[in-house]
Amino acid sequence: MNAGPERLLMLLDEASRLSPSLQKWIEGGIAAWLKGESLDDALGLKPGQGQRKPANLIRTDQRNAALRAAWELCPGSPWQRSRALAELIGRLPTIQRRHKAGHPPTSEVNRLLCQAADHGPLPEKPNQIHAICADSPR
Repeated sequence: MNAGPERLLMLLDEASRLSPSLQKWIEGGIAAWLKGESLDDALGLKPGQGQRKPANLIRTDQRNAALRAAWELCPGSPWQRSRALAELIGRLPTIQRRHKAGHPPTSEVNRLLCQAADHGPLPEKPNQIHAICADSPR
């Protein structure tokens, strides 16, 4: 993203429509950036050591939500669902290429898997899928 002066002025204009606390955060971040701090540091977005970036956390959450929705559509016990989803993920590259070429998947499960894959790499092993879908809170 281009963070030139025009973009910052536009952001400040938009910030006036936000809550006072968000407006203060954006204005403070821009002021710190103008003083030479990196934008991530200025806005408090830089993760600490051993922490993941907020954008990666959001993408992972979106991926996992779509993965859980696909898992819920699979029949059988929780473990059978995880195994079935692992098999579907193994066949997904062809479906995903067609999806990216403008041919939507015919099944809801494949549509959700393509959506999940748009947010990051998918787990391929049943135990990984099970940890995300059956063992974690929804």
